[in-house]
Amino acid sequence: RKRPIIIEDYVCGYALDCKAAVSIMLSVMDQLSVTKPARDTYFIASAEEEVGGVGATHRIGKLSVDTAIAVEVGPVAPEYQTQNTGDPILLYQDGVGLYSEDVNRRLESLARRLGFGIQRACVTSFGSDASIARKAGHVARAACLCYPAENTHGYEICSITGIENTARLLLDYLKTG
Repeated sequence: RKRPIIIEDYVCGYALDCKAAVSIMLSVMDQLSVTKPARDTYFIASAEEEVGGVGATHRIGKLSVDTAIAVEVGPVAPEYQTQNTGDPILLYQDGVGLYSEDVNRRLESLARRLGFGIQRACVTSFGSDASIARKAGHVARAACLCYPAENTHGYEICSITGIENTARLLLDYLKTG
């Protein structure tokens, strides 16, 4: 009843805001089983980040990590100047706080090396697990890497290339450090 459909380079379906993020993490984990990451890496799949990010914030606080990267759905909207393309969205600020400039610069550089662009955005009514954990003082550096989507809760339309490039970028970041 809720099977996604494919139209050209877009996957359309319910709850892709969660499903695509999990597929990105599983793809990256699978590839990291062959090529080890440059540093210890933890993957956290949490629920209810919209209501305070308690799960991921708690877990990040229990781990000894210096950088948290949230993988999120990225809203496509004129006010954010984002488009539903193959270029991932990289947040510089959200409703909770600022993201780490050095991590964002590194991600932008890797995207160029991989042959695609980055869409920079600042969003106001949004907070990721990474920005919430940073605000709580559990992590020093935070980034939010997003795959573009029309709609962010409900029936989403996501660029398949955008999902793939988000996974490629996260993998390259983790492999190169």
